[in-house]
Amino acid sequence: MNITTRMSRPDESAIIHEVIDTARWGITLECVELVLSLDPQGYILGFDETGRALGVGFGLGFEQTGWLGHLVVRPETRGLGLGTRLFTELLEKLKQAGRWPIYLTATEMGAPLYAKFGFVLDGGLTRWEIPDGGRIKVDSSWAQHPDIQVTGITEADLPEIAAFDALRFGDDRGDLLASFYRLYPGDARLARRSDGELAGYVLGGTLGLGPFVAEADAAGPLFAEALTMPLEGRPRRTFTFMDANQLAQELCQKAGLISTRTWVRMILGEGCQPKDEQIFNMSVAHG
Repeated sequence: MNITTRMSRPDESAIIHEVIDTARWGITLECVELVLSLDPQGYILGFDETGRALGVGFGLGFEQTGWLGHLVVRPETRGLGLGTRLFTELLEKLKQAGRWPIYLTATEMGAPLYAKFGFVLDGGLTRWEIPDGGRIKVDSSWAQHPDIQVTGITEADLPEIAAFDALRFGDDRGDLLASFYRLYPGDARLARRSDGELAGYVLGGTLGLGPFVAEADAAGPLFAEALTMPLEGRPRRTFTFMDANQLAQELCQKAGLISTRTWVRMILGEGCQPKDEQIFNMSVAHG
């Protein structure tokens, strides 16, 4: 089979999503469109002789770091080396753009493949979900703090939030945060202490929750907001927390959520290490 590859175009979100959806990961079309809005050539596609898309993946760069994700090859065309080819080309693209270090998330089964490219384990992640028919448990013992006030976010707050996030995420992803806010302004919340200091924020996202970064005293009040605010028909809330964030796990258990899936984070290179203990929703595309 003769396979060709090229970078994406802005109008190819439906094609990209159709391939990704064969993996049944729950990635939405909206999520693909968000990646393309940040970088129209953020995805790579592989095609057969007829022009049918067989595989995709993205390589997205922030100011310094690079992130790889959504690497999917149609089940019927696996074993031809396309996944490795797409991955190699994306990795080279990020390196040539000067993005460093480079991160990805993988299943434990898939991690050995990426280790061949020099990636090393950099922590575990767990997805937490509200159980089917389950009742969310929110009470004042963790949902309130006497020195924390949670309010809505305005456009004027975005520069301050971007600066707060950069210190904890390890890189400037202000454009991504602004995109989430403008997509879902009604789901955006920030937490301030009584002296006005910013202590955390949470944004709506394509899977129900976008980036969620907070210091310990603000985590509970913001998590309570994330659990209870309406999502206007979007998928139910899922939370992907770093296992190093013990407070996140405690909050999920107190709220009655259950763990449903695990991954590992891997890194190539050094620098820009996220402060996992303050990151309360972590994924390549959602932060």
